[in-house]
Amino acid sequence: MVVIHFVASIFYTQLSLGSAHIGETTNHRHEMGAEATAIQAVESICGSLSLIACIGMLIKISNQKSANFTAPLLLALFSFILVLSLMVIIGRAGLNNAGFCGFQGFMIEWMYMCIMLWDMLMSYLMYTWIVKRQHPKRMDKILHKNLIAVVVVALVVTIIVAGTDSIAEAYIWCWIDQRNWLARLFGFELFLIIAWFSNCAMLWSVRSSLQSRMKRATFHEKITALLESGKDGSIQTKLIVYLVIFTIVWFFVLLNRLVETLSSDTFFPTALLQSIFVSLQGFLYAFVYSGLVKCVWCRPRHYQKPVKVF
Repeated sequence: MVVIHFVASIFYTQLSLGSAHIGETTNHRHEMGAEATAIQAVESICGSLSLIACIGMLIKISNQKSANFTAPLLLALFSFILVLSLMVIIGRAGLNNAGFCGFQGFMIEWMYMCIMLWDMLMSYLMYTWIVKRQHPKRMDKILHKNLIAVVVVALVVTIIVAGTDSIAEAYIWCWIDQRNWLARLFGFELFLIIAWFSNCAMLWSVRSSLQSRMKRATFHEKITALLESGKDGSIQTKLIVYLVIFTIVWFFVLLNRLVETLSSDTFFPTALLQSIFVSLQGFLYAFVYSGLVKCVWCRPRHYQKPVKVF
């Protein structure tokens, strides 16, 4: 109830600020104010869903007695998204205070970097587990060090960006100023491009490896794999879907960044799509973790014998 009351109070603040913005004198500012209000409303709703979902998932994973090696990865992911969701919900309310504006922009940049570097780590672990067939226990030994490295590297990049005095008002919240294209390029967009395309490459490699492995397998090997695919297969499926979600969500971020770079202005449709998917990603990851989503294409098709219906 406390969380819901907090979210509702911030959402009311966003609408109040939106009404003030719509009252601008010029038509251009009127349109920008209306668009910003619509985007902020969407982000407040989607961000609230992600915030509540992340809190629930952090409690659930922390209370698990028999956690596998993916537990630290998921705890880190939901922690990153929880902080990002909170900053997103606050939105334009943070513009009224210069000190908080700097803090908001710093945290958004830091969490952006953490999520992108986390995805690179996750895709690499998936590749070594499924394609290279490395045992999860060997990956578990270096997992905590890798997660610490993700947080530290993201923090260093964020400190460098903040040190260039680039964090300022950026449309509907505080982040890297649109006019400082170098800071956005080297502090965000370059990492986004690397993370997104490497993620796609790893997914394609995993898919190809699973399909080729099943084609080469004998009938006995297929039956054995079917009997042993219970827990590990479920974990692999979920991890693959996590990467698919990242690919979908951050595609719209990549698209919006490209459109803004080419047009030198904010384009409402792509900005809205980015806002919907980025602020909703915590809810999507929680939805997958609950087991309600199945990865169809990553399952070996030869496991089920086709049945003819007459």
